[in-house]
Amino acid sequence: MSAVILNVLNSITVEPILLMNAVASTGTEVIKESLQLDKSCLVTLNYTEDICQHLQDHQDESIKVQQASSTLNGAANAVQDFLPVLLLAYIGPLADRWGRKPFIYLAIIGGSLETISYLLNSIFFNWPAHVILVSPLLLSLSGGVASFQMLMFVYMADITNLSNRTLRIGILKVCMSYGRPFGRLIMGQLLSVSGYVTVFSTSLALYILCLIYTYVRLKESLPQTKRNLASSNGLKDFYILPYNAGKVVFRRRPGYKRLTIILTMISDAIGLFCLKAPLFLFFRYIFGWDATVFSNWMFYKEILAATAQLLTVSFLIRVLRWSDYSLAMTSNCSEALMFILLAQMTTPLSTESYLLGPYKTIAIAGPLLGMLNDNVHISIRAIMSKSVDTPAEL
Repeated sequence: MSAVILNVLNSITVEPILLMNAVASTGTEVIKESLQLDKSCLVTLNYTEDICQHLQDHQDESIKVQQASSTLNGAANAVQDFLPVLLLAYIGPLADRWGRKPFIYLAIIGGSLETISYLLNSIFFNWPAHVILVSPLLLSLSGGVASFQMLMFVYMADITNLSNRTLRIGILKVCMSYGRPFGRLIMGQLLSVSGYVTVFSTSLALYILCLIYTYVRLKESLPQTKRNLASSNGLKDFYILPYNAGKVVFRRRPGYKRLTIILTMISDAIGLFCLKAPLFLFFRYIFGWDATVFSNWMFYKEILAATAQLLTVSFLIRVLRWSDYSLAMTSNCSEALMFILLAQMTTPLSTESYLLGPYKTIAIAGPLLGMLNDNVHISIRAIMSKSVDTPAEL
């Protein structure tokens, strides 16, 4: 028995990093939005603390705060999301040459610098709200969340074989799926007890632990003999690497594979950049929820989605033999139904208190309708993997 436990412990590699990163990064997403909203209200618009804490009772002020906060949040998301898309064209090939660990370090350091920036904005609260935009910029320069997740899965692919790869990657996906909601729950409770400074200090401590673990425990997964050192073109790589990435996407393929790749990437980009619903602002406007209460709701929503994914994907694919496209369509329809239901809440409860019962029902039922949403990520990966010729292209 002890030998089995020891074998399991020895096989652990990037899983703790993924879990700690989920708590440190995803767990603070709502807290960051809350800080942006508070700074927009208290600093940018210079409203009183009483107004900012009870926005649902002040309709005119609430609209102005939503506009200011949405502008700030939209700019932060643009900075955080678009630059990593460009950097991924470089990080992937360079990681094939120089190994995985340097870029894992880079991703963790980027998250640490972002957290330090948010921590300073919390300590020096009267700094102008737009100073917050430095935070997502620091993260994006390291490749962002997309780069970190790519490196985690590539590392796992390096150290596994065909017989155990599916299981180990599945464990990584479970770490992501369950680390995210528990991270929100933990950070939401910390915010209610100790405030922004404690939340971002805890997040920074987790990033430091990730760095220490990577240095002490994580071995380089790509041996020197397997690195693609011969493909270096010096300064020409600045345009050759993204050009090669573009060629992979747009080159001719049998049947409709090229069109499938392009449309899948477009649909994924729409979900990533255009459908980030400002749910926190919405629930703050309707219910007057703070970041802690909303984090609890997000915990409920994401635990449902993670559990539904765990229980339904194998059944839908292996038993009902659904195609990847059917799985993706069902997932998107599930999310659309959730947003349609949530959109029925249009009046703040402060003005129409009799709506409390129906609105609570909608808030509970919405995530139930949308619980198949996470399945789309599995179907997209499957569609893309079947449309390319080699794993290197993927």
